[in-house]
Amino acid sequence: MRVVLGLSRTLTVMILATGLSALAGGLLGMIAGYLGGPTRALIMLATDLVLIVPTFVGALIFAALFGLTPVSAGIVLGLFGIGPYVNQACALTEAVRGRAFLQIETLLGTPTPVIVARHIAPAVMRPLAVYLGASAANAVLAYAGLAFIGLGVDTTLPDWGTMLYDYRVHLSDHPLLVLWPTLGIAILALSAHAVFDEAEGETP
Repeated sequence: MRVVLGLSRTLTVMILATGLSALAGGLLGMIAGYLGGPTRALIMLATDLVLIVPTFVGALIFAALFGLTPVSAGIVLGLFGIGPYVNQACALTEAVRGRAFLQIETLLGTPTPVIVARHIAPAVMRPLAVYLGASAANAVLAYAGLAFIGLGVDTTLPDWGTMLYDYRVHLSDHPLLVLWPTLGIAILALSAHAVFDEAEGETP
């Protein structure tokens, strides 16, 4: 039962972190690539600053200061994981922006949000799917690590990382106590990576 409850908490983190990274990173990248100039420079500078700090370290600092729940962990891991999405979305948007039909749309007075939603977003968001598998797997592993060290996570709740920490002393006499959460972490991370990679490979 504790393993199943741990799955639900880890899935919450994985879905939030992956979705936030993709949506926020894609949106910021499109804004930077389409508007260019100072807006692009500011967004890319902020992205570079985020990329300097490893995702796990950023979440670790946040956990030490404010504590973590699955929701806040998903948000923090998602925000620190936006870097690749911003960079790729910006590059793709810049490649699309110069096309003649977009220039015509601009001359006709089509609002920028409409242009982005109608023409740029479909061309940008689909290639970003290649990062989803890695984002999901990283979120699973990072949250398990945070729970294992007990920093900011309620140790009375059934997180897989917390179980590994609690049951590590029983590795010799009751190894299954350690095996099940370990398998849960590994299977979920690998499955998420495989599912997203397969979906991306089937995308026309």
